[in-house]
Amino acid sequence: MPENQEFDLNLLRVFDAIYRLGTITKAAQQLKVSQPAVSHALARLRDLYDDQLFNRSPQGMKPTPIAIDIALNVSEALQQSRISLAKAGQFNPETSDRRFLFEMQDGYAASILPRLLPVLQKEAPGMTLQVFQDPRREALQELVEGTVDFVIENFVPAHPQVMQMKIAEEEYVCAVRQDHPDITNKITLDQYLKFGHIHASSRKAGKSYVDLALRSIGVQRKIVFQTQHYLETPFALTDTDLILTTTRSIAEAHGLKIIPLPFEVSPINISLFWHASRDTDPASCWLRTRTVELFNDVRVKTKRKVTKSKSHA
Repeated sequence: MPENQEFDLNLLRVFDAIYRLGTITKAAQQLKVSQPAVSHALARLRDLYDDQLFNRSPQGMKPTPIAIDIALNVSEALQQSRISLAKAGQFNPETSDRRFLFEMQDGYAASILPRLLPVLQKEAPGMTLQVFQDPRREALQELVEGTVDFVIENFVPAHPQVMQMKIAEEEYVCAVRQDHPDITNKITLDQYLKFGHIHASSRKAGKSYVDLALRSIGVQRKIVFQTQHYLETPFALTDTDLILTTTRSIAEAHGLKIIPLPFEVSPINISLFWHASRDTDPASCWLRTRTVELFNDVRVKTKRKVTKSKSHA
């Protein structure tokens, strides 16, 4: 950044908004200022850096090599500024405009975002989330390098600078289409093995929890469709007699017939991971705590529902 004692830090917010959103119009809307004000700020930035920074293109404002080079430093400077203000007791979710970057697979997003986003819209309407999906092996590196704020996964390799908190537990269920001709409300192991299966995994190879559980009892299922995208799988059941072994939240979200598995598979724990440097950041603390509270409420309601169902059985 320019070495200027009178440098206006608000210019960094303008730069960051244009870089992320790609247009002056969207930047002005997010910053709640006029378009001319953003254009004026961009002109000042161009003078300070002696570079165009952004050039107009059919795809929006395209950053120059210098803009790309300074973008990470600008983002980090804004993040540290927000953390400092928050630590001084000035964090308020109702007025916060913090942006959090999440790394998670689409299967976890299907379970988490429908519950989290309505809460944020109500309690922190200015807060924004961005969700990325990259190979699981990159998650640890992204946390350590500060590329993302949070990773939501069932496993991230241990690292002295990475912290974690369990937020949910997902049960595996057997799912089929509602009008499946042969499967009703129960399924035997023989029936389970008779039909072809759909399997989702972020990995291109290797055994899943389900296949390892089957191997432990000396049997193997026939996988006829495999994908790395969890949310594709329910649609493959629409006109087929295939079986999908998936999490209850995905099965429920797509209105599938849910049947208990005829063998034991341990539930999967979903955890929130973050870098230790953000551990005392009040905004990060608030979002972590709110997420855990939200899923605790869901678990309590589910437990009450199950207890009530058993009492009427």
